[in-house]
Amino acid sequence: MNKSFFLSSLILLIFLSGCQSLDVNETSVAIGLGLDWEASQNQFRFSAQLAKPIAAGGESSEDDEDAFIVVSETGETAFLAARNLTLILPRFPLWPHASTAILGENIAQKDAALYIDSLVRNPNIRKNVGLVVCTGTTPEQLMQVKTPLEPLSALGITKIIDIQQRLLGIYAPITIGEFTYKLSTPGIEPLVPIATVVKTEDSEVIKIDGSAAFSERRMVGKLNEKESRGYHWLVEDLQAGGIITIPSPDNPQKFVTLEIIKTQAKVKPCINDKGEIIINIKLTADGNFYEQQTTEQLLNLKNFKTMEKIAAEEIEKEIAQAIIRAQELNSDIFGFGQNLSKCNPKAWRKIEDNWYHYFSDIKTNIEVDFRLRRSYLTNSSFKFS
Repeated sequence: MNKSFFLSSLILLIFLSGCQSLDVNETSVAIGLGLDWEASQNQFRFSAQLAKPIAAGGESSEDDEDAFIVVSETGETAFLAARNLTLILPRFPLWPHASTAILGENIAQKDAALYIDSLVRNPNIRKNVGLVVCTGTTPEQLMQVKTPLEPLSALGITKIIDIQQRLLGIYAPITIGEFTYKLSTPGIEPLVPIATVVKTEDSEVIKIDGSAAFSERRMVGKLNEKESRGYHWLVEDLQAGGIITIPSPDNPQKFVTLEIIKTQAKVKPCINDKGEIIINIKLTADGNFYEQQTTEQLLNLKNFKTMEKIAAEEIEKEIAQAIIRAQELNSDIFGFGQNLSKCNPKAWRKIEDNWYHYFSDIKTNIEVDFRLRRSYLTNSSFKFS
């Protein structure tokens, strides 16, 4: 019986795959997707970065300096703009391979309802595709810029965000699926890394510079680097990675670098007797002594305690700055409303419809406990003659 079932399934699979199969020579792999709004035409502009096909024999053409091309088309809807690419492409685009989706600033500020349906409903676009907003440029122009060491710049953008998250701990990555969830869930809003083009002496490079805050389905403003890291401290899924610099205990004009190896944040909302919403935040973090700019012996118990105190104060400051900025923009990127709905559903039901009226006035208590654990390969400071 099992053998018959296996054979029947195999025959069915062969027939189904044959009907849907495509000749590889008739396809093109999409690496990045971009969407923007053309106000002058009152239309969407869809852009795609496509990997250039490898020539017969497996060798790239010597005339091809780039490993990709960028094509764009417009349409009354986002879906139609994407389909209009077939008017200029002689190959069938394979959208499931895309790694990065880019929203232009114009469409991000307009209304997510105009495009999110196209991204989520389309079965050919994976929900774990990384998402960024571009400012000072368009998605089409951004994807034209090369990234160092990565021939496909759309893929390079996603890698930059992932690597900086582990090494710097500034910007929190977000996917299309996570973006959609936060847009559609009461009491929480998305925060999206911003990609921009920076001009150097002889070229242009893509840089992650700030984060785009959303409120009620549209981008309402930006968080800078410090504020973005303040948000990063409280993201539950990002429990390790990054560095922090603090003034040296022996010389405030010099700096000490600490590496973050573990964090844990607990956010608990409550309502006091006056009816005020209080958000209690407790963060514990472990770090390693990584670098110093002075030659004094810093690795003793007294200095350890001092550096732990300074680091805790710096982290607390960054979290506070991020919360203040979020309240200025009326964007609940931290999900305080969602936390309140879980802890006190009855109170949340009363204020849910007017949450943004309350959010800008909520108070916070922030407590940070930072501990230094080790100093890597040496416990001594270097002395120079």
